[in-house]
Amino acid sequence: MKRWKTLAAAAALMPLLAANGLAARESGLRGSLEARYAQMKRAIRTHDARAVMAILAPGFVSVELNGKTESADALARDIDKVPSDPNRSSKTTLLSVRPTKGAVIVEQRYTMKTRKTGRNGAEHHVQLVAESTDTWIRSHGEWRMQRTVTEKLDYYVDGKRVLHETRPAAGAH
Repeated sequence: MKRWKTLAAAAALMPLLAANGLAARESGLRGSLEARYAQMKRAIRTHDARAVMAILAPGFVSVELNGKTESADALARDIDKVPSDPNRSSKTTLLSVRPTKGAVIVEQRYTMKTRKTGRNGAEHHVQLVAESTDTWIRSHGEWRMQRTVTEKLDYYVDGKRVLHETRPAAGAH
């Protein structure tokens, strides 16, 4: 009888242990992906096209709000067009990390802040907030971004939102 009680207690704890194991795996996955986003940020800031390409999966596609797509090659080719800005700070926040069969879907928010001088010489605080849905796959032993789809874009000047765009709903004309 004592053995059955021990087995029953162990069986009762299994879901809790499994949930703790899943939480630990998801925490490790989140940390790995946060590191990849940090590597991407560094590669873009330093105009390192090879480092950018190492983070992107073969066949990578970026989809803008208007539906326009851009390949990894185009992204790497245009990296030098990203202006250096000593006032720029940015942060990527992973809103959700959902493992699926063969991939991980990440909903993330990118926030960039800087200061710009206007035509009249006055300094303005500028903020860009973009939300995207990214698909990551394992390739050559590393997480690589396969697809990014911009869902929302907000642009602020001196705290006032001057631009708000969202992806049209599916089927909307």
